[in-house]
Amino acid sequence: MTLKRTCGTLDLAHKSRELIMKRARKGRSAGHRLQFQFSNETYKRLKDVKAKSDAITFAELVRNALRIYEHLLDERAQGNKIMVAQNDQLVKELLF
Repeated sequence: MTLKRTCGTLDLAHKSRELIMKRARKGRSAGHRLQFQFSNETYKRLKDVKAKSDAITFAELVRNALRIYEHLLDERAQGNKIMVAQNDQLVKELLF
């Protein structure tokens, strides 16, 4: 998955995939283990988003989502707006 910016491209999946492969080669996982409890509806949404994405695992999906969310928050903190365009026409501003 790639998020395009006006001043370049932010590669979201490549770094996660690289990290997963690096850890797999070492034969151990570094970091913290978290456990989440989701409703059936939220779990289905999570599976659906994973199927639409390049994520291999749910952990990779969550890491990618966190990167995107963090990037959006950073842009908003700088006073920027997050906009959606279709066929080079402004469609709407994303509010969150």
